[in-house]
Amino acid sequence: MMSYFLKVIICSAFFLAVYYVMLEKAKMAGFNRFYLLTGLIISFIIPAITFVDQVTVFPVFEEQRLESINPAADLPLVANEAKSGSESLSTTSLLWTAYAAVVFVLLFRFVGNLYQLFSLAKRNERISFPGYSLVLLKKPIAAFSFLRFVFVAEKEYRNGQVEPEVLYHELSHIRQHHSIDIIFIELLSALAWFNPVLFLYRKAVQLNHEFLADEAVVKHFQDPTGYQLLLLEKISAGARSYRVTSSFNYKITQKRLAMITYSLPTRYNVLRALLLVPVIVVAVLLFSERSLAQVPAAPIEETGPKGNVAVNDTVPQKQRNNPARTWGVFPVSELIGGTESGISPDEMEEYKKMIDQDRKTDQEGNAWTFTLSEKNRQRMIELFSKMNREQQLKQEIVFVKPQAPMTENVPTASQFDNFKNASKYGIWIDNKRIANSALSNYKHSDFSQFTISKLYGRAKEGRSYTHQLNLTTHAAFKRENERRGQIKEPVALDLHKREALR
Repeated sequence: MMSYFLKVIICSAFFLAVYYVMLEKAKMAGFNRFYLLTGLIISFIIPAITFVDQVTVFPVFEEQRLESINPAADLPLVANEAKSGSESLSTTSLLWTAYAAVVFVLLFRFVGNLYQLFSLAKRNERISFPGYSLVLLKKPIAAFSFLRFVFVAEKEYRNGQVEPEVLYHELSHIRQHHSIDIIFIELLSALAWFNPVLFLYRKAVQLNHEFLADEAVVKHFQDPTGYQLLLLEKISAGARSYRVTSSFNYKITQKRLAMITYSLPTRYNVLRALLLVPVIVVAVLLFSERSLAQVPAAPIEETGPKGNVAVNDTVPQKQRNNPARTWGVFPVSELIGGTESGISPDEMEEYKKMIDQDRKTDQEGNAWTFTLSEKNRQRMIELFSKMNREQQLKQEIVFVKPQAPMTENVPTASQFDNFKNASKYGIWIDNKRIANSALSNYKHSDFSQFTISKLYGRAKEGRSYTHQLNLTTHAAFKRENERRGQIKEPVALDLHKREALR
């Protein structure tokens, strides 16, 4: 969330900087009004946009290295993490409470300003005209407008001292609905008070409103010089203004006076407007989020090559007399049991001794635990279930929940045709390597499921393809689900080899 807030601030500053550099001096106040309001809105939208980058158009199953797993990152049942989570929750609640308190104060002040303006309109004499009402105030005050009300000093109005240009200026604010812009920015400033750029946005929008009203006056009365002199006369009045109004007495600068007679060929204005397209594209690229869609790899059973063997697969397949099931991704979330307190050091030692008791030496002289005796298995399940997550992830043999049934994922005819591309896909049917050309002997409807794994690092060495495709026939799909359905107890998994023990 903090990252989002920071991006909102920087993004809004980016759009405002573009306005100051490219647009403020341009004689295109109508477009500038649209730009300022749109830029402000999308400054809150762009950081919330997330683009998902997919490795392939098909479902992708990525391999996750075992050594990259951080045991401390998945300890939902450890006492220390529970304490840390509680403290984090408390801090978050405190921050949200502080945020809400500031929002409440700012909204209360905003409502107070609105109440003050509506009270002025209600308590004082009003003269109705088509499209607006003239409110006569008892005290001397520079003319200003809000919504459909124009506020002027009664004495000056009765004596004919309110110039037609002044009234037309305020009437232009009403006709162009400038008060709606101000209300929107005030509400946004209250809700997003953490963004200091909104203060500068408010000033830019209000000054742009004055440009628009000035432009309307000059167009109507056709006397730019006289109107400039009138502005210089009124700026010295120093009368009171209201925060949420487009006050005529808003800080008049040399920019505003110069803008009255400033002119620029239309083609330059059009060019500036067109340049905003790449500006928005840059903002999206800089301030939006990026994420990579990743799907865990399905268990893969490796066998020796049979049938139509691909000649471009130069990596020999691993041979086993009695192949065990290999897990592409260590299933941390599938570990069984787990408690806060964990087990004692003596019980940890007992667990490790049972692993050693069932250890045997393979044909290459490596000592592995290939299987567990029934007695040891039941006791190990009991102890493993009582461990906390940190203790569980330190074990050589872990216990996971039985695999869920496989789900159907039938390739489309178009996808199936693409699989014949030997430079991209190495193909296994029911875990047997085949040549891509052998797919001509099948139809896409012959398979119940397909998975794709992109190859990285050493996995790519000696192979002419970039993705491994696993196709499962209907018969193999049925057999596998029947096998999984028969497994009711937790599965023992060798953490080092990521293989299920037989």
